[in-house]
This record gives sequence, C-alpha cells and structure tokens, in this order.
Amino acid sequence: MSFDWLAEWEPSDDRDPLHIIDEAAEGRDQRLVERRERIMADGGAFTFYRGAAGVMAADLGQLKPHTTGFEVDIVGDAHIGNFGMYGSPERSRVFDVNDFDEAARGPWEWDVVRLATSAVVMEQDRGSDSDRQRATAEAAVAAYAQTAAALAEGPLIDRWYTMTRCDEPGCRDIAVEIKGSEKTLKPVKQMLRADPKRTQAQTVAKFTRDGQFVEVKDKVAPIDDDRAEKVRATFEDYESTIEPGLQRLLHGYTPSAVARVFAGQGSLGVRNFLMLVTGRRHDDALILQLKEATTSALGYGGIDVTGAPHEGERVIGLQQALQAVSDPLLGWTSIGDEQYYVRQWRDMKSSPTLTEKRFGRKDREAYARLCGTTLARAHSRTIEGDGITPISESIGDGKAFKKAVLQFARTYADVNRADQTLLRERL
Repeated sequence: MSFDWLAEWEPSDDRDPLHIIDEAAEGRDQRLVERRERIMADGGAFTFYRGAAGVMAADLGQLKPHTTGFEVDIVGDAHIGNFGMYGSPERSRVFDVNDFDEAARGPWEWDVVRLATSAVVMEQDRGSDSDRQRATAEAAVAAYAQTAAALAEGPLIDRWYTMTRCDEPGCRDIAVEIKGSEKTLKPVKQMLRADPKRTQAQTVAKFTRDGQFVEVKDKVAPIDDDRAEKVRATFEDYESTIEPGLQRLLHGYTPSAVARVFAGQGSLGVRNFLMLVTGRRHDDALILQLKEATTSALGYGGIDVTGAPHEGERVIGLQQALQAVSDPLLGWTSIGDEQYYVRQWRDMKSSPTLTEKRFGRKDREAYARLCGTTLARAHSRTIEGDGITPISESIGDGKAFKKAVLQFARTYADVNRADQTLLRERL
C-alpha cells in the first residue's frame, strides 16, 4: 500500500497555529496560560511540540481522507515523552503509555507519526545531525511495524495480557515475546530504574505536614476554603465510578486537605487539584489528583469528539482500554460544569528525560523502539476482532511505510520550529 500522502505532506497556506493555541486555552486560568505560552516559546522545540497537540491534529486532519480507514482508540498525543513507568495493581512497575487527555477513536497512523516526529524533534533539541534524528525515529516506526506483525500472528487474547514489566533486575516482556525485545530492553534497563521517592508513602511524606499540603513554588499551592470544600465534596461521587470492591475499601478514607498543583505543559492552565485522603491511622493516607478533562484536541483534526457523556469518563475509559494494566483508583467526578478525572498522584511513576546528556544514542534508539512496541500493543487491544491484521497487512514489509513516516516527521519537525518562532515573536 502506498503512503505517499504522508511523504508528500506540506503545510497549507491558510494554517494558523497561534489561533489554535489560543482557542485551546479558552476557559483556562489566564495567568497560567501566559506562563504556558512563555514556556512553549522559550523552551526547546520539543517543549513547544508537547504543547501543540491541537496544531498537529489540525494538520493531520487534511490527510484523514487518505488514511487506510482502520480506526482504533488512539492516544492522540503519543509523543515520546508520554510513555513511562507506573505501579500496577499488583505493585509491580510496568512500562506503558501514560497520558490520555487527548485520547479518542481515530486513524492509527496519527499516533505513529506523532511518535516519530517527537523523536526527530527531541534529537533536534540535543543538536543531533539528520542521520541521528532519522535513526531514532526509524527505531520507533520499525518497532511498531514489527510488533503489529507479531501480534497479528498470535492468539487474540494474548493482546490483552501482553505488557512490559520493569521490576528488578530489569524489564521483560510478559505473554508475548516481540522480535528484538531483548535487544531493546537491555539498553533501557538503567533508564527505567525505579525511583524510590515516587511511592505513595514517600509522596505523602514529602508534600504534606501535619495533615496539610506543603506549599512548593511552581508546583503546589493553597486554595481558598470554598473551593477546597467543593473539591472534598466530590469524593463520594468519585467513589461511585470505581469498581465495587474498591468502593468499600475507600469508605475507610476521609477527604481532608486540598491544594492546587501545576503540572504538565500542554495542560498547564486547566484546573488541577490534589486531595489528601486519610484512614484511621495517622500513617495511612493517599494523595489523589483531580485533573480537569477538556474536549480532546483531536477535534481540530475533524474527529467527532462531542459524544462523550463526561470528559473525565472518556479519558479514564480509554486509558483502561489502551494500557496493559491501570491504576485501580482511576475514576471521574464533577464540580458544577467542570469535569475531572481522578487518579493516584505520582504513584510509582517515572520516565526518563531523553534530552539529558547521560543518555547516549543507543539508549535513545532503544527507548524509541520500546515506545513503538508499546504503542502497537496499545492499539491492538482496542480493535474489534482481528483488526490489527489489516493494519499489519497495510504496512507490509514496512519499507514504504517507514520511508513515508520519516519524510513526514522531518518536514513536520521544521514546521514545528517555525510555529515556535511565530509564538516567540508574538510574545
């Protein structure tokens, strides 16, 4: 199958990236919006790319009529920084996609080009030459194609069980062995080392004192009593959205302290709260994050994103579909017209910052390969019946597909830099 439509893409003359950035920021805290735009403008090209998911969705929308037509639940923002480790219900660390704010039903190709382009942009920020940019992006695309082919050959049920577990002494595949996975996982073993400070107990100890949140500049801040009471009042509604066994367990916790938290880049400015819930013992506490869920940025690409009864439910439902295993405390709630999803905060979560100089080219290539493998596994879980097979067949031997995606990624990386310049000049 030809993917020339990807390779030949050029930005349209009437595109207006700043208009999309402004529109996406409507309804957010304008003080934080200004801070977000300054970060996007002054940071590296990857920083801007992370905050401009809606811009890329609008550009990909031009190409929607040319896609293969096989739609899956897509991440919507599958850049290389949105993968990482977190804690499974069994208290193992697993590696998977970890951001679903923009998730929706859409063309599988969009996630792949978002991932490949992010690899090129990340390498640009490191000052890598075009060959290195290509190699890292190609690793992700090749792994996606290889994994799709491997999953198409195996039993359907294996797609639900497969995962990458990252307990000591290192990462390993569970259920489905993907060709080359051992070669992939060995270099990233050190990159995915567990952070002992990311457990719930350590997080509670670090961010609270005497049952109250500690103010941390640019991270955690107090809120007024009226808003805090409204956040606490959501706890019962949130409880009703998780599975019955855990509902009974959470009855043993009482919501207490509340604070604002500032996190992320693309989502900076949305309402985002932390809620401390405490048990009967003084040392029994959890921190839940309530993050406002807004309409998916994929709507800028012409995807119908208006059907969700609750945006928080959309995010959580698609997270549970795309991840191998998920935080058991995922749920959703509302404060008036504001819709939120709820999760444990920082629970065993960590991911490497690939722009750090300590990560060499082989590390970055292996990590990109792991992300490509993970993305294909996520897609395979959300396709009705044997849907991964036609995707694998459309990719074929992968040569034309890789060539087209990589050409698009190089072109789009340059467009991304030009868009960042426009924002910088406006500020």
